[in-house]
Order: sequence, then C-alpha cells, then structure tokens
Amino acid sequence: QNPPNQHIQINQTTGQLLWPMPIASPQPYNIVINAINSAGVASYTFQLKIYGAYVASLDPMQSIYLRASPITLTGSSFLRGSNATVSVPNRPVIIWLRAANSNNNNNAIRTFITITDNNGRFSFVMYPSIGEGGLFQAGACHPQDTTYDTIQAIFSIEGLHVDPGWHVLGLTESVEETFLVTLKNVGSHNLTSLSSRFTSGNTTNYNFQLMNAPSSLQPEEEVTITIKILAYEEQPISRRLDLSFYATIANHHDDDDPDLHINTTLYLNVYVKPRYAKLVSTPAKIARDILRGSSTIVYFDVRNEGAVDAFQVSLLLPSLPWLRNMNAATIIPIIRVNETFPFSLQLS
Repeated sequence: QNPPNQHIQINQTTGQLLWPMPIASPQPYNIVINAINSAGVASYTFQLKIYGAYVASLDPMQSIYLRASPITLTGSSFLRGSNATVSVPNRPVIIWLRAANSNNNNNAIRTFITITDNNGRFSFVMYPSIGEGGLFQAGACHPQDTTYDTIQAIFSIEGLHVDPGWHVLGLTESVEETFLVTLKNVGSHNLTSLSSRFTSGNTTNYNFQLMNAPSSLQPEEEVTITIKILAYEEQPISRRLDLSFYATIANHHDDDDPDLHINTTLYLNVYVKPRYAKLVSTPAKIARDILRGSSTIVYFDVRNEGAVDAFQVSLLLPSLPWLRNMNAATIIPIIRVNETFPFSLQLS
C-alpha cells in the first residue's frame, strides 16, 4: 500500500525496500508487502514513521510570567541527526502551547508559526489573552511533526482577573449604590496580601466600601466582591475612576525580586446627578401666527428630569391682555421624578 503519489521499490534479490522521496507526516504510514508465487499468496504489514528533515528546540524559559506582559519564545532549528551542529536557516517552525491541566488534549493547543533566521534561530512574541493563566507546557517542532509530544518547557502565567473590567455607574448625590465584581486568581500560585486603591481619578467627593474582599486567593479561586459607592457631587459631573487590585506571589525564588507583585484594574465611568428637581419644557420655544381678532391655543409639556420630586410648581406669565393660562390651577402641587405635566395657553 504505497503512500499517496509515491512508489516504494523492492529489490527482488535482497528484499530491501527503497522510498526515493519520503514525505514527513505526523501519522505513521502503513506499508503492506504482498508476495505471490506458485505456492500461494503471503502478506506482511508494518508501520513507518517519517519525520521532518529538521528539528526545533526552545531555549530555556523562566518559570513565571505575568498575564499582562508579552512572552518571548526563542529557540534554534537543526538538521535531524546532526547532534545540534548543523543549523537550518529560513525554514518554518511551529511553536505550540498547551495548558498543563488539559490532559494532553491536542484540541486545547495553541500553535504559532515562525521562520528561522540566517543562523537557524527563531523568535516569537506571545501575548496572553484576557483571563488566560495557569501552568503551561510548550515546545517547538517541524511543521509536519505535529504530535506535540515532546515537552521542551514548562512555565506558568500568573495574574488577577476582574470581571467585568468596565463598569458604568449612574449615581444620585447622597444615594448609595451597590454593584458586584468577580476577582479571580488565574495562575497556579497562591496569591497573598490582596489590597486595592484608586490609581486614577479624583475620589475626594466619593465614599467607597469593598465588602467580602479576601486577603488571599488559591490557584483558580474566584470570589464575588460587593462594592458600595456614595457620591457627594453638588453639580452634574462625569468622572473616570480606576480601581486597582494588588496581590503578591511570595517566595517564588526570583533572585531580583523574591516577592512578585501582580495587579488588575477595574475601570469605572461614573455619572452623578445632584439631588434637585430639574424641570424641562418640551418644546422649549413656540412660535405661532394668528389673525387680529382671532385666538389660538398652544400646548407644551413640563417634565421633571431631576433627582427629587418638584413641589408647588408655579406657572408665571407676563401680565398681557392677550395671554391666558388654560389650566385649572396656576400652582401644581407636585411633579414627580420622570413625570410629565401638560400645560396650555390661549393667545388672542
């Protein structure tokens, strides 16, 4: 059974097989030999694995990377069987990455393709995706050696993840609002000394409380945090506030920094409206032509778009003989928040 578009030759005298132009494949080929003579028919089957002409190998990697930081993977490619002495320039290389807890499931593998330089070296910069973290296995190989079974590096991506990362808050002066966020340790190390502080925006007129905030998180552990906010702004205002969460990976054996610090940020867009009534007329302006001796009636609505109810609303008109209020009362006892009240005027 010849491989596709290939012919394997057999020496009739020695029985040796010759494949002039083998093609590398991630799966083994099935080779079937049939012998036929006057005594009958015999068959023999075996498997043959054809590897790529060159191999690739990653350089040693550090043990911990931060989720927000790019990861540079470098390595070299050599001619197979050369004991890493003959480099392979300008050839494609596959770099693969697999979560260590995926039970070697190839469907969970991320692959990247790169090209070796003139010296047989390759380099690729990987940016961890949002929420990605934990322990990973990695390797490099010929583009057709895609079994991903040779682990050349093991490292972890550590980080905190807050969900949602953006939050829009519509606040009313002196009215407390509550919202929830989830904080997760996406790495494979314990996180300690969790804290938070505002790193951007003026919080002078705000009072924040974080409820259920933990002091530590186990790997893959997540908690729901309740955040209460109270605003004391006296004018309508829009602010951007950045709330950052910090944690420490203690004793990770980095000579430069024995305690590795990581963080994540919750971005808040805060809109505050003061606690007063705001009456808005629709339409804001009315123009009407009338004939001498005739009259007409115009209508408009007044809506309370403020934060509190409006009491004792008075309609004040100039003292003109041709202008008259058609409403039953000149004082409206109350116009509630988001409520609309109709008015009508007679012009004659």
